[in-house]
Amino acid sequence: MQIIAIGCSALTQGQNKVQSIFNNLKRLEDYQLILLGWLVVIFTICLNCTVHSVFIAEESVDLLSSISWSLKEFGVWLVMTPALCYAFNTSRSRVNPLPHFVVFGLYAIGIALLINTSMDVFLEEIHWQESLFFNWHKHVIAFFAIATVWKMKLKMESESSASTCVQVELDNGAHRDLMVSDNTEKSHISCSSPEKKSDNLSFKNPNLEISQEDIHFVQACGNYLEIQTATTVHLVRLTLKELESMLDDVRFLRCHRSYLVNLNKVESLKNYRSGHGEVRLTSGEAVPVSKSKRSKMRACIE
Repeated sequence: MQIIAIGCSALTQGQNKVQSIFNNLKRLEDYQLILLGWLVVIFTICLNCTVHSVFIAEESVDLLSSISWSLKEFGVWLVMTPALCYAFNTSRSRVNPLPHFVVFGLYAIGIALLINTSMDVFLEEIHWQESLFFNWHKHVIAFFAIATVWKMKLKMESESSASTCVQVELDNGAHRDLMVSDNTEKSHISCSSPEKKSDNLSFKNPNLEISQEDIHFVQACGNYLEIQTATTVHLVRLTLKELESMLDDVRFLRCHRSYLVNLNKVESLKNYRSGHGEVRLTSGEAVPVSKSKRSKMRACIE
């Protein structure tokens, strides 16, 4: 029985450690998580080369050669990963981001093949057709791996921001407790904030105060929000879910995964064949509307 108890305790500790590692990974930015993955890939390649040298080729280990070969094959993706993640984040709010992702992929794969093939031709004296034939699939897989991890990270952030009533820690170390409010018509739990009682929104990162009526729309941009007013764009460290809980839900509508819009500023709604829509604001700006929100948007503005 004692052995079983010790085994269960060790299993519990192992599960806690795995959960702790997973939580730490969730705190990383998308490009940081992917760069960490690339470092693991390069380390695995070097380890494989070392094992081959020792046990198969039976020759001395040349660690520097293994590292240089790994960087020659995949080093270009280490450089392009942050730029790709930035491009993905700026395009995900578009009505149909898929064509932009395809263009990003073609450019990234083309650049990787150009660099890889050039190094093979000038350093290894390999014919460029042979280099292209043996390398194109590796870079296609590399791009899809980056896109997949980025999508998984985005999904984790969405699930995290959708959780009810959590304590949010801002960059400056301040904490804002989301309060539990009681609904007199039906009993349920909802997230609210003291700022919701006032027409003015106060932010601590940076120190900023904005009237709700001055806001035209809000766009999520990575871990920040771009709050668009008539005269300027304010950048605040906050999630769209958190800001939504601070705003007047009669005046503002979450019209898209990455957008909130002030209904008082909406002038017209335009529908597309794809099922998506777009609202034109009184300022002349256009804000995308997702398929699931189009009918609700129409009901709100009519």
